[in-house]
Amino acid sequence: MQYIKQARKIVNKNLEKISARSKKRFDKNRQEIEFYPGDLVYLKKPNRKVGLSEKLLPQYSGPLKIIMKTAPNNYQITNYTRKKIDIVNVERLKKFNKRVDKIIEDIDPSQVDFSPEIEIINEDGERQMEKLQDNEENQEKEEITEKFIDDNDQIALKPLFEPEEIIETDRKILKHSYNLRERIRKPPPDVVESIRKSSSRRGLQKRMTKT
Repeated sequence: MQYIKQARKIVNKNLEKISARSKKRFDKNRQEIEFYPGDLVYLKKPNRKVGLSEKLLPQYSGPLKIIMKTAPNNYQITNYTRKKIDIVNVERLKKFNKRVDKIIEDIDPSQVDFSPEIEIINEDGERQMEKLQDNEENQEKEEITEKFIDDNDQIALKPLFEPEEIIETDRKILKHSYNLRERIRKPPPDVVESIRKSSSRRGLQKRMTKT
């Protein structure tokens, strides 16, 4: 029995120490809230609507106006619309901060060039990005681009500037082979013509031998 009484005294002392420590920590961060007549405040109200989640309901109503201080921790407030007067504890009040909308000045949109770009190889063999231009500008410059495989096994575009002394047939040959794969599958027109003539000669010789 003596051990039980001694244990109770030790427990009570520990509880007093813990409560004093908690009170000291609470008072250290606590700030006294004080309102003055005419201040606008929000009033915290309990959410007891059936069928709705409490965490999604508004926790404060207002703004309401402070009329006077009736007690150290109580204030008399009124509602503008209903002209209702209530006395509430300061713990249920929160200061109303009016929202101030800043005027944003008109800003001219920056001029952005949305022309598409392609990677080309310049005369020095270096890669660079060049913007694609309209058809009219391309016709004025008379520039022909040709695809080829670079050192990294990637397809790139190389500009071929067309000289004035190129004849019409050579110009057609350059424009004929645009894609690299088409160049491999499709030979130039003069080669096609020679192949067609040789095949026709072979066919004629075969028919003559049969007869």
